[in-house]
Amino acid sequence: MSTSFRLSGPLTLRGSVRLPGDKSLGHRYLLVSALARGRTLLGNPGSGEDLRATLRLVESLGVRVECREGEWLIESPGWRKLKAPRAPIDCGNSGTTARLGCGLLAGLGLPAELLGDASLSRRPMERVITPLRRMGARIQSTDGCLPLRLEGGSLQGMTYRLPVESAQLKSALLLAGLFASGETTILEQGGSRDHTERLLGLQLEAQESGRAWQVQASTLEGLLDRWPRELSLPGDPSSAMFLVSAALMHENSQLELQDLLLNPGRLHTLQLLRQAGAGLEWELRQTVLGEPRGRLRLRGGGDWILPDLRAADLPLLLDEVPALAALALQRGQRWQVEGAGELRIKESDRIAEILRVARAFGVEGQEGPEGFRLSGGPLRPPGEIQAGADHRIAGMLWALSCGLPESPHIHGREVLGVSFPELPQLLRSLGSRK
Repeated sequence: MSTSFRLSGPLTLRGSVRLPGDKSLGHRYLLVSALARGRTLLGNPGSGEDLRATLRLVESLGVRVECREGEWLIESPGWRKLKAPRAPIDCGNSGTTARLGCGLLAGLGLPAELLGDASLSRRPMERVITPLRRMGARIQSTDGCLPLRLEGGSLQGMTYRLPVESAQLKSALLLAGLFASGETTILEQGGSRDHTERLLGLQLEAQESGRAWQVQASTLEGLLDRWPRELSLPGDPSSAMFLVSAALMHENSQLELQDLLLNPGRLHTLQLLRQAGAGLEWELRQTVLGEPRGRLRLRGGGDWILPDLRAADLPLLLDEVPALAALALQRGQRWQVEGAGELRIKESDRIAEILRVARAFGVEGQEGPEGFRLSGGPLRPPGEIQAGADHRIAGMLWALSCGLPESPHIHGREVLGVSFPELPQLLRSLGSRK
C-alpha cells in the first residue's frame, strides 16, 4: 500500500547522529562471515531491504543468522560445508546481492537459481555471466538478465580486463577467483569502488594500461585467518549525501555525522563540494579491515556553485547524483552531468527520473544518452508527486523538500525501505524551522 509524506520547511538541520551501516560493506561482510567458520557479530546493519537480500542468500547456504536489535549474529559451518540452496534465492532489488552472489556461488561450485524483482530483472547480468563462463562456470540465463541458474563447475583462474568501470563486476570476479585453480588477475582502466580489494588485503599493481588486482586460494586463507568475530558497520556515505544536501540548503544548518565510512573513493563527492566552497570537514578516527572511518561536520549556506560533473567523476559518485541534483535545484543553478550512461541501468533510468522531478518543480532540463543538463531558476513545487520505484530518487525528493516553505505530498514513502527507510524520521528529528 502506497503511503504519502510531507515536510514543513524550510528546515535547518542541527545535531549529531550515527547513520545506518554502509550497504557496500554490509554485503561483503555478510558474504565473508558465511565463509568463516564459527560466529561473527555484525553491528549497525541498518534496516534496508537490500542488505536483507544478501542475508537471505547466506541463510540459503546453511548459515544461521539471528537478527537482534542493532546487530546480527551470524553462525557458519565454514565455506567447505556450505550447501546448495533448496529453493531459488530472491535478490529483491539488490544488484549487489545478484552480482556478488553470482561470483561467490560460481566459485563455491554450488548449483543455485537467482531471482529478482521487476526492476532488478531488467538490469544487465551478462557483464558478470560472460567472464564467469570463461573461468568454467556453467550458467544459464535468458537475455543476460535474471533469473539465472548456476549449475556448478570448477573454475580456472584467468586474466580479465573489465569492459566497464563496475565495482560489482570486479568484486564478483575477485570472489570467484578465491576458489579458482591458479591466479585470477583483474585489470581496470580507471577506478571504481575498492571495498572488496581492501577487504581482501590486495596490493594495487599499477600498469601503463591501468590497475591490476590479483587473487588466489591463499588470499582467502589470509582473509579468514584475520577475520574479526565482532565488527560494526560505519555509517553509509551514500545515504549521508541526502542529509548533506538538505543541510547545505540552509545557512544555519550545523550537522555532525559520527562513525561515517571515509573510504577515499567514497569521499569524492564531499571533496568536490568542499573544493567548491561548501562548509565540510572530516576527521579520521580509526581503520577497520582496511576501511577508514571517522566524523563529518558541516555547516550550511555560503556563496558557492555546485560544480558540473564530468565522465571521470562518475565511477566514484554514481549513487550520489540524485542527492546532488536536489542541491542544484534548490540553489537554482544551471548544472550539467556528462558521461553518466550507467545511470540509465540502475534501479530506474535515473537520468529520466531526475528530469521528471525537475520538471515537476518547474525547472526545465535537457536529456542526452550519457547525461543531462538542468536550466536552473526558481522552484514551483507541485501539490503532490510520486516517489517512483527508485529509492535514490525518493531520497532526492525528501532532501529537496527540506529547502521548501511547503513541500508537496510525496507518494510512495515505502520505496525508501530498499536502502534508507530512516531518512524521513531523521530529517524531522534533526530539522527545525528556525
